[in-house]
Amino acid sequence: MADQYQYNTNEEKIVKDSHTKEIDLINRDPKFINEDVIKVEFEDVIAEPDGTHSLDGVWKLSYTTFTVSKYWCYRILSAIFGIPVALLWGFLFACISFCHIWAVVPCIKSCLIESQCISRIYSLCIQTFCDPFFEALGKIFSSVKVALRKETPPNTLNQPKAQGLARLSPLSPDMLRATSATRRSVTAAAWLGDSSGSV
Repeated sequence: MADQYQYNTNEEKIVKDSHTKEIDLINRDPKFINEDVIKVEFEDVIAEPDGTHSLDGVWKLSYTTFTVSKYWCYRILSAIFGIPVALLWGFLFACISFCHIWAVVPCIKSCLIESQCISRIYSLCIQTFCDPFFEALGKIFSSVKVALRKETPPNTLNQPKAQGLARLSPLSPDMLRATSATRRSVTAAAWLGDSSGSV
């Protein structure tokens, strides 16, 4: 009983400390979220190169004016709008947390459960219908052999002569065909004459 009481007391203390914990008033950006964004000094905005210097008093007064105006303007704006803006941002992030906890995560979980059921049914259909079909196709086409052979067409033997005639003669292709036919007829007639004379 005493252990249970001590456990409840420690739990209440933890919950209380999470809402009323000590705030570091020195380091107000412990996670460095605005380290490179809003850290602007006088030297980052105004600078005078060599050979173009104002009076020393003007430069010191400008530095003091810039620093003090930035400091007090931020303090006044944060004093006027800091608490209302913090209230709005707290309300916004509370709504986001509520939607994420009570709507988004349950929807994602339900979709995952339903998708697992659908994936099991789909895999069962694939294994039942598609696997045997594609295995049979694989066995059918596994015995097919393809051989590639390069063969020269028979008409390519006469192409160099025709191309040579075309290069040597300015005649058209029809005239070249007629000329070659005439030559063949003359050659045949001469052969017939030789054979008749020899008989």
